[in-house]
Amino acid sequence: MICELIDPDSGEVKPMEDGSSGELVYTAIDRECVPLLRFRTRDLITVKTGKCSCGRSSFRIRCIGRTDDMLIIRGVNVFPTAIKDVVSSLYPRTTGEIQIMLYQEGPAVEPPLHIKAEYAKETSPEALPASKKEVEDLLRAKLMFKANVELVPEATLPRFEMKSKYVEVTL
Repeated sequence: MICELIDPDSGEVKPMEDGSSGELVYTAIDRECVPLLRFRTRDLITVKTGKCSCGRSSFRIRCIGRTDDMLIIRGVNVFPTAIKDVVSSLYPRTTGEIQIMLYQEGPAVEPPLHIKAEYAKETSPEALPASKKEVEDLLRAKLMFKANVELVPEATLPRFEMKSKYVEVTL
């Protein structure tokens, strides 16, 4: 397999060096049927090239998001998976499940970003306003954007078998 790193906007090839980030593109040279030539994965990655503690010397990658679901809020790149990580950090008060509601076409979105987040069954109704404020403040502190969080009961938001669909566009 041949791997490349590209700029997701321009498609320009970037050097595969330590700390570089971009979209992963690969060519599967060992496939006999339906070859994959320069397949764009839409995965946004960061590359590590230093020698691994396990002894491997090839590069390693860390997936930091997807290029196809990234939002831009006042110049800040925001990935739905990062929002999910912030909401999940408040477990057990939240389930970690989210849904981002867009009322305009992305990727550029005007704040506040409307986010539905599930609260746990055990959460008392009196604690909901404080939990809402805590989620909104944490999103602002960690991801640098203003959110309008709507807390919904556990098991309200959809679950997915494969890739989760965190963004719902309603125009």
